[in-house]
Amino acid sequence: MKSLQSAAPIGGRVQGYLSQYSQIPTLKEFRPWLRQESRAWARERLAQNAKGWKPDTQSLESFKKDLVSKINLFPKVIGLFFSNPQWDEVSLEFFAELESFLNFEKIQCAFPRLNSNEKLEFAVCTLNQCVPQGSFGIQSAPAEAPLCKPQIFLVPASLVDLSGQRLGRGRGHYDTYFSNFFSNALDTQKRDFWCCAVIHSDAVIKGLPDSWVQPHDVRVNSILANNFYLRSQNLC
Repeated sequence: MKSLQSAAPIGGRVQGYLSQYSQIPTLKEFRPWLRQESRAWARERLAQNAKGWKPDTQSLESFKKDLVSKINLFPKVIGLFFSNPQWDEVSLEFFAELESFLNFEKIQCAFPRLNSNEKLEFAVCTLNQCVPQGSFGIQSAPAEAPLCKPQIFLVPASLVDLSGQRLGRGRGHYDTYFSNFFSNALDTQKRDFWCCAVIHSDAVIKGLPDSWVQPHDVRVNSILANNFYLRSQNLC
């Protein structure tokens, strides 16, 4: 198993964008470009595969092996997310297959939703039970689904670097959730949860600029991409 510090496919377009500047642009300046490029990546891949991308067999098996090892450490419930191929996220077919695997392992699935205070929470439900929520119609756990507190998570990302530093979609829902529900979320040696970013390899870069990293940002333990699975030696 490679570590996050090892060599891995790098997001060439992102590196090319950054190389144009003598000084690193601010995150606020970078996000519009990233949003535009992410949609372009998504369109290109959807043109090749209308269902969106999936991890290859070897990457998926490595991830499952790691996941099973964590199941023995935490309650048997995993926090997932309802992906949207239009946002360059993994195909729903992947989650349907993963759900079957989790059911076989007797692991409950939980999906996120926003509560009345616009805060992220997780509730036990299946992929098919998710319903549109909010102005963007994001598929979320229904209101009647029971709350839960997973300690294993698959999380979306716009970018992630080889140290596990994750750049989300800009609203900070996941970082806030981890900080609110886990007292040692930022302490990589003491925290009592495990999370994996699911992201296309094009959006994995060598390192996020220091100026883009906020004190409250929570690193991921591992990265599941379309053609590799990596985990950090320090966070696992």
